[in-house]
Amino acid sequence: MKIKPTRNNPQHLFALLIVVYSLMAGFYAVSTPLYEVNDELWHAPMVHYLANNGLALPPQDPHITSDWMQQGSQPPLYYLISAILTAGINTDDLEAVRRPNPHPDLGLVTPDNNKNVVIHHSLVMVQL
Repeated sequence: MKIKPTRNNPQHLFALLIVVYSLMAGFYAVSTPLYEVNDELWHAPMVHYLANNGLALPPQDPHITSDWMQQGSQPPLYYLISAILTAGINTDDLEAVRRPNPHPDLGLVTPDNNKNVVIHHSLVMVQL
């Protein structure tokens, strides 16, 4: 007995869910400015460190402030996978692009509306 595909077939619903999720995730990724996502400002340097240091974990010293802050002491699997996947991407300009905003009003409503985590350049230069 062969089962005919219908609109209520779990396989079709799962495929639809994957398509909708992918569209929403893609829209979110292209509409959110770089480093404005929660903790991305600290995740990126951790991945950069691992990718440029042979996947070696950074030394942990509570007296030294690093670009990755507390992210360096978290379980490393996420960072190791991210470092492997991004190892071929040139991130030499990380410090030029990653410029923390010294005066953000995160989570506050203020007259100046200074809600950005980083200072964004109005012009992005692409080096060919």
